[in-house]
Amino acid sequence: MNKLFDIFRLDANKAIEMASKPDAFFVHDFEELIIGNQGKLEHFINFRLHSIEAPLVSFIAKGKAHKIAVGLQNGNFDMWVLRFKSEFIAETIFQLYTSFHNQSDQILQTGACFNRLSTICEIIYQEMQHPAADLSTVKHLLSALFIMIEAERKKVLPDDQQIRTIQNET
Repeated sequence: MNKLFDIFRLDANKAIEMASKPDAFFVHDFEELIIGNQGKLEHFINFRLHSIEAPLVSFIAKGKAHKIAVGLQNGNFDMWVLRFKSEFIAETIFQLYTSFHNQSDQILQTGACFNRLSTICEIIYQEMQHPAADLSTVKHLLSALFIMIEAERKKVLPDDQQIRTIQNET
């Protein structure tokens, strides 16, 4: 990927096209965040197979070998794919690796917060359509997405499965 950031939306037609191609392992030189409103993912990452249905969030770290298969959910498929270089949000990349370590795929609850994730993706997409997109705005919106995802994860994961983060107060 030559750009610092890219975003696109996958619909049912694209999912059917992807499903018709043979599965192959990928190793990217970028980070990838998938926000799924509708659809299914079968994801082979970290030597484990995960099958999840939307609403979902999936984060694939740069350099991780993975294989992905997509499927329709009740005849529908709607997912946002955000790809970015590590240096685009360098100040938070370590936190992302910690948050998603061994938990690349997350099923979230439907509702207002999850709907806002999709709305933020739409705002980011619209900004990226401008010839002179403001990447600082995109960067802040991407950070907001990860903050909201973390808040939603805390709602659905039991306390014993949440990753403890160390905070330093000075």
